[in-house]
Amino acid sequence: DHLRLIRAVRFAARFHFKIEENTLAAIRNYADRITSVSPERLREEMTRILQGANPDYALSLLDDCRLTEPVLSLLPEMESTLDRFSQLQTLEFSKLTAALRPVAFFVFLCCPLQEELTEPDHLKTTMRRFRFSNQETATAIQISIHLFSILAFEQLREADRIRLLRDPLFPDVKELAGILY
Repeated sequence: DHLRLIRAVRFAARFHFKIEENTLAAIRNYADRITSVSPERLREEMTRILQGANPDYALSLLDDCRLTEPVLSLLPEMESTLDRFSQLQTLEFSKLTAALRPVAFFVFLCCPLQEELTEPDHLKTTMRRFRFSNQETATAIQISIHLFSILAFEQLREADRIRLLRDPLFPDVKELAGILY
């Protein structure tokens, strides 16, 4: 069962253990086989990892175990995604609310804020590939759109500013913007 590869990371991060050398070597040896695991199960494990007590440690373990690239192979534009994953590791991801972390993870990887997007296509594609629900996908997309609005806050009309500030997702967007961007 190749799901055990990523579960080892989850359990090691949960208890802040170091993975034993022979086990680490075996995980690295079989890392590319994680792609045989269904996207739903990968989503579940990634959600548990990100919502766990030590998400920053877990992200570094994913990289150390050479699981990052195979796990993220479902994302479009793989090379830029890996660059953004490296940037994500330098942030204090654990400061985010646990419930917000999975959305934040995919928003950060899929929605670079260099150019304005009206519909974050990469995020939508990724959320669907990982079999997130329609509601979770819509929430992530709305959060990413609000992030762009925050960047252009001074240029927004007053009515749009008020609408943004009153949106029930605004506290999450503000928290995400503060940590990630």
